[in-house]
Amino acid sequence: MKHACFSLIVPVFSAALAVAADPAPQAPLETVTFYVAGVECAACVFAVNDSVRRLSGIDEVIDGQNNASYINVTFDPTKVSAHQIAQAVTDAFPLHGAPYVPTLRLTVSGYAEGGNPAKVAEVFAKWRDWVEVEAVKPGKGELVVKFKPIQTDPASVKASGWSHGTMREALAKALPAGAKVELAKED
Repeated sequence: MKHACFSLIVPVFSAALAVAADPAPQAPLETVTFYVAGVECAACVFAVNDSVRRLSGIDEVIDGQNNASYINVTFDPTKVSAHQIAQAVTDAFPLHGAPYVPTLRLTVSGYAEGGNPAKVAEVFAKWRDWVEVEAVKPGKGELVVKFKPIQTDPASVKASGWSHGTMREALAKALPAGAKVELAKED
């Protein structure tokens, strides 16, 4: 009888090892720089970083030291979106009274040429309930993405809201071949 029990356990144990040895492929992580207005002290930096770190899908949050006006966030874009990260920044406890304001900065090569400003505006019009874009230096193609509030389910393990990846894909389709869309980065 001992041998019958052992022969049932071995296949189950072997199957469990096979599953453990072959984990599901993980989505590549991305790092995005969020610029944060309203940070006045080291405690502000901590409050913002802590709020972002609490999101599911965050791998790392690095700030620019002391009164950092930016954070570099490494995350799994299938589990959390840039919009959810921006909302976590806004939701961080405001130590000096006003909420922190996150933005993304991007450069669109050839932005000022032809009808490109209208094409970019048309792409962003689809997301007018989530974000707005402002051309801060149109001649250089420098734009700022400002986030609007979103409501998300904290228990959700899926990304929701506006996605920087979707933005890049949409702009690549709308703009002439060769136009580059680059998010600003801080090291």
